[in-house]
Amino acid sequence: MLKIWDDESYGMERNMNRSTSEVMRNSRPIKMDENMRNIKVEGDNSFSFVSTFFSVLGRIMINKAAFNILEYCDGDNSVQDICHLLNTKYDIDEDIIYKDVDKTLQLFWRLKVIKMTGENYLLDRFVYISDKLKIKYLQYEELLDLVSNIDSLKDSLVIAEEGLGLLNNENILKLVWSSGIISGFSMEDNNGNVAKIIIQPNIKYKIFEIIYIEDEDKLPERWTNILISFMKKLYRETLEAKTLVEDGEKVVLIYKAFNKVVLDSSFKAIGILKKEYQQKDVYVYSSEQ
Repeated sequence: MLKIWDDESYGMERNMNRSTSEVMRNSRPIKMDENMRNIKVEGDNSFSFVSTFFSVLGRIMINKAAFNILEYCDGDNSVQDICHLLNTKYDIDEDIIYKDVDKTLQLFWRLKVIKMTGENYLLDRFVYISDKLKIKYLQYEELLDLVSNIDSLKDSLVIAEEGLGLLNNENILKLVWSSGIISGFSMEDNNGNVAKIIIQPNIKYKIFEIIYIEDEDKLPERWTNILISFMKKLYRETLEAKTLVEDGEKVVLIYKAFNKVVLDSSFKAIGILKKEYQQKDVYVYSSEQ
């Protein structure tokens, strides 16, 4: 049973500068009743329901405040309206309410219980921007377009619909992991050079594997240092989840190459897979957690 009000960290650390901006306040979430069933009132002033998409999770528990947030997601109430309604009901500091609503909406969105109308402010936290580089988590349509143009991959990968690819709750991870769902990232510099990377869980070895790099020559080491840090931060619960560690070994991020050029200095060679792909030796590199 999954409890939504557990004090957990979800994905990237929240950038409240953006989350409390006009975009967030004006967003109007809509509850998707068709994706919920068997809603029950529990004895401890909480509620539960079964997710149509994630029935493997069993009954999902939510407290009264989370239930109120869900009920307020009618397409007419903006996030700002929802926060005002909660403030009236619970008399809690507005900054705290915005953070709690932000976290709750994000998890409801990942569970496909709500959808965001207009610009989805929740996606902004999955972008890294510096003076010279922008790293972005590819959303469903972007990833689908990328994979569909790669003959060696397009028939063998599982792509999650929007929201599912961002899940990192340990219980939900079991579904994501067993399905081998992929993630993608794009990197762009100030000159417009763009490179894209696809990551996939390796179920057998319980690691993340870089399975495709587009325009690898556009990825100097300083870029990949930033990218790896970004991915580890985004997946920190995933990389640390006890269910994904066997025999006390650390979870690693790996990639394979046809030469000895190490993608990044944080990687180390862990062996050669003989004649694994198109009769070529494939060098395997790993990055420790």
